Amino acid sequence: MKHIFSILICCCLPVFLSAQTGTIKVSKPKSLKSQAPIDSLNTSIDNYSKNKHHLFELTTFSYEQKYFFSDLDKQFKTIDNNGKMSLPCNYISMSIIDQFDITRSWYNYPGYFTFSYLIPSTITFNDSIKEKLRGFNLKISFAGQNIIDRNHCAVFFTEGINCGRLKIINEKNEKAKNAIFAPYLGLVVRLTFSRFTLFAVSQVDYDISSSHWKKTWFSKNQENEIPNFKQGGLTFSLGINYSINKIYSR
Repeated sequence: MKHIFSILICCCLPVFLSAQTGTIKVSKPKSLKSQAPIDSLNTSIDNYSKNKHHLFELTTFSYEQKYFFSDLDKQFKTIDNNGKMSLPCNYISMSIIDQFDITRSWYNYPGYFTFSYLIPSTITFNDSIKEKLRGFNLKISFAGQNIIDRNHCAVFFTEGINCGRLKIINEKNEKAKNAIFAPYLGLVVRLTFSRFTLFAVSQVDYDISSSHWKKTWFSKNQENEIPNFKQGGLTFSLGINYSINKIYSR
């Protein structure tokens, strides 16, 4: 029995010692393939930043004037007696002018989204009646074509819809509104100087909405008859944009 016990000790001791002092196996690191999407995403972001026009990062603030096609001599005072073009309406506007990528692949176009606020003014119609004039416009581009597209200058056409309204208010606080829904064609010119960018926009639109003036909610009809009016015309604007980032080269 002693010999058998000694043999068992000799056989089990190495196994016990190896279990206590054996080498710890370290698993090989997993493949770095899982990091590939992250690296690809970072590369895409870097490439986008390098190709991104810095001038589109902030809102463009503009001053614009609109000349209506309608004969306003029948309704409002004009510059001359011919009444072929009205006095310009003055607006201040905020725009995002960019290369819009709708589907992230095959459909992208240059254009602008613009909100314009009419600077309140006083108008006169029928040679005696004075009214306060207010209004706004929202311009949305749906298509565009680049003519020149460089870092320091660009020229492009864009097409879209102009919607909004004019509102007049008389001394009795009686209000009337005239809506506009007009397809437009715009021409945009961009010049970039360091961090500053100038935009010049020319736009022509044709009003296809009703020409009638209608009373607003919770307001009485105006006693004076107001002639029908279409808001189609020519718009010219000049805006400025400032970028906090440096100019990126293509």
